[in-house]
Amino acid sequence: MTSRTYGQFCGLAHAMELIGERWALLVIRDLLSGPKRFTDLRNGLPRIPTNILSARLKELEGSGVIQRRLLPRPQGSVVYELTDYGRELEDVVLRLGLWGARTLGQPRPDDVVTTDSLRSGAAGPAGRRDRPERGGRRRQRPAQRRPQAAGAVPGGFPRPAPAVGHLRLRLIRSTLEVRNPPGGSGASTSSGD
Repeated sequence: MTSRTYGQFCGLAHAMELIGERWALLVIRDLLSGPKRFTDLRNGLPRIPTNILSARLKELEGSGVIQRRLLPRPQGSVVYELTDYGRELEDVVLRLGLWGARTLGQPRPDDVVTTDSLRSGAAGPAGRRDRPERGGRRRQRPAQRRPQAAGAVPGGFPRPAPAVGHLRLRLIRSTLEVRNPPGGSGASTSSGD
């Protein structure tokens, strides 16, 4: 945990002290898809300086959000993974991503898009199935395209639909819609699933 504090007896202030440093939530986002080596994290966050990544990993480990684990031979390397406490952040990170996607705008030429940044929002950790909704049944909802004008936010981008579907799927759809708006000039590479 960082030595800087807000000096408030408040759950939100304490949470920000634990995970509010720059890059910390992106490290957590990348670890939502599963354990990663330092080099995997560095490759997924190409603009983070290695000393900052090391510092964030130490802080998050000291806070009990992540843990280091030595893989058995033949790999024998150290991986970082979320603890149970850290995995509780999944919905928070996904909802924050949805909130940010509302006004994301068009990508800048130097913006980086990684597989983990999309996978953590769309598919979740590898091999993990989404929890079924009430009643233990998995509901299928047809994809709906909302009109651009209905409920637009500043910048003309549509608001995400109310929380009725899977957060990961909504995050990836809203990200892709912002990058390739309906009727826009962006070429879609979707296969129409």
